Amino acid sequence: FFLRRLLPDAGRVMIAAACRQRLPKPWVSSLNTCSRAISSSSFQDKETKQQVEQRDDLQTEISRRTQTLKSFLTSTRRSLHQIPELMYQENKTSRYIQGILQEHDIPYSTGWGVNKNTHVFPGEGGHGIVADIGSG
Repeated sequence: FFLRRLLPDAGRVMIAAACRQRLPKPWVSSLNTCSRAISSSSFQDKETKQQVEQRDDLQTEISRRTQTLKSFLTSTRRSLHQIPELMYQENKTSRYIQGILQEHDIPYSTGWGVNKNTHVFPGEGGHGIVADIGSG
């Protein structure tokens, strides 16, 4: 029970193998019996099994969502890189991002990033977007 709680399966096997080399033969037999009991499913708590299943389900769901998000972000980046625009002249990029935000019902405001130095940088600007996606 103690080993099962403290060590993952691989750790128990390594410790058991190391102990077998130094223990008297009767003890090795007892250790083998304990190892089998520890690894048997009847010995494990149902709560522990349920926790493991929940963790596995969560990891699977995170992996699935990550793949979906990765595909979305990759395609968005590729689309945006096909629209090269200069600073303060990003009107097509701004419309593209606004479309994505509208598609996902994310509130946003526009008109940010107005160019106050038109004598230095061409373009009026104001294509910036601020979206409120919450606090997490």
